Amino acid sequence: MALLSLTTGMMLFFGVGWAGDASTEGKSNIDKARSLNNHAALLFESGKYAESVPLYLKSKAIWELEGAAADADLAATLNNLAEAYRVQGRYLEAEPLYLKSIHIRERLLGLDHPKVATTLNNLGALYLDSGRMRAERDDSTGVAQAEALFNRALAIKVQLYGEDHPETATVLNNLAAIHQERGEFGKAEEMYRRAIAIREKTFGPENRLLAPTYNNLATIYRTLGRLEESESYCNKAITIWEKSLGPEHPKLAAGLNNLGELYLTTGRLAQADTLFRRSIEICEKAFGRNHPNLATALDNMGALFLGQQKQTGAQEFFRRALAIRENYFGSNHELVALSEVHLAQAMREAGRKTEARKHYRRAAGILAKLPGPPNPQIAKIEEQIKSL
Repeated sequence: MALLSLTTGMMLFFGVGWAGDASTEGKSNIDKARSLNNHAALLFESGKYAESVPLYLKSKAIWELEGAAADADLAATLNNLAEAYRVQGRYLEAEPLYLKSIHIRERLLGLDHPKVATTLNNLGALYLDSGRMRAERDDSTGVAQAEALFNRALAIKVQLYGEDHPETATVLNNLAAIHQERGEFGKAEEMYRRAIAIREKTFGPENRLLAPTYNNLATIYRTLGRLEESESYCNKAITIWEKSLGPEHPKLAAGLNNLGELYLTTGRLAQADTLFRRSIEICEKAFGRNHPNLATALDNMGALFLGQQKQTGAQEFFRRALAIRENYFGSNHELVALSEVHLAQAMREAGRKTEARKHYRRAAGILAKLPGPPNPQIAKIEEQIKSL
């Protein structure tokens, strides 16, 4: 399962403390709130997402005490706090913050202001993230909401900046991810390439703003079997992230995971092992032991072990991924069913047929309850059960 990189925007306050200056001594309330916001943003950019949250909350509390006169500043911090929650998978906490930020900005700035567009894009990223997880409800609605928000943000940015501006490229990357999610790979590739062309022209080919789109384009090419191109773009993204953000930044985990999947597909198992282990270590450090991105890397590690006939190790990784997904999404979720199938495969390979049947049946039961037409995977699972 590939990890896509969405591009979003943060809000800074200029003329106040920035470079790690969290001190508020001797400052007015407004300067305190701005310094706290900026220091939180510095932590966020360095990948310390959880550490940024308390500072954003302090800044938010000050703006709220200042009343309506501080609403514009409050909207900026609400956007940033929502981003910190989104990247940690705390979607329910993020959504109302984005909505409040948009409401304030539309009221103060109008419907077509660039700051409105930025938060619309960020809220779209939230809906795409949650829609991609396909929970018990029909999350096609979430993806549709994301697309509508991205299109509105894009229209604002094109009107203000033109077709070939880096701000436009930010939204193009995310709209491309929508098309990729739907299997519309031609449209997705076209949009990713447009975003890349805009940013390469403006910043050069090694700017860190290129890395997310390089990463995403690589996943399309792997799906299409264009493996040399996929590897090239994966390596470009990883190189940029390592150079600009350091070897332990959580953004890097996506690229490492995706390159590991490519190596697993092409039989370069030792290299895949190294990349998956790095991705797991980074995710655990950045997000803790209960994050969906960590579950993806663990699941891939289990697949690697299963391919090496290391059934016991594979079972351990699959069980960890399953536990995270059950805890995170609940028991009736498509990704939980995927983990159940993988665990059943490991049991089957180990000769534990009774347990394999149990996990296959649980997976089929979950998929049967999902909204929409019958899932084609159910028939495949039933065939596996019959063959045991």
